[in-house]
Amino acid sequence: MSRTITSDHGFDILRDAAELKLRFDRAGPAGLISFAKACIWSGINEPDEIIAEARAITGGHLAATLDTILMEGENIHWRKTSCGRLALVTIT
Repeated sequence: MSRTITSDHGFDILRDAAELKLRFDRAGPAGLISFAKACIWSGINEPDEIIAEARAITGGHLAATLDTILMEGENIHWRKTSCGRLALVTIT
């Protein structure tokens, strides 16, 4: 299936990226915790990889905040394995 790409397509991508970045900003710390949990659940379980994913979306301005949240969330939302990866804490 072929799709005709117009100049509007590029502007749509820029607008969507800006909206995603704003959603990320508005989510605050709870949103960053949720993002980290989603990453871990999806198999992105090294802190540097999670920060890289956030940096790809936000341009990096939340990297330090996310790094702090990853450290503070340890043993609450996730735990660090012996090899340094993160695993979600399950409550039974």
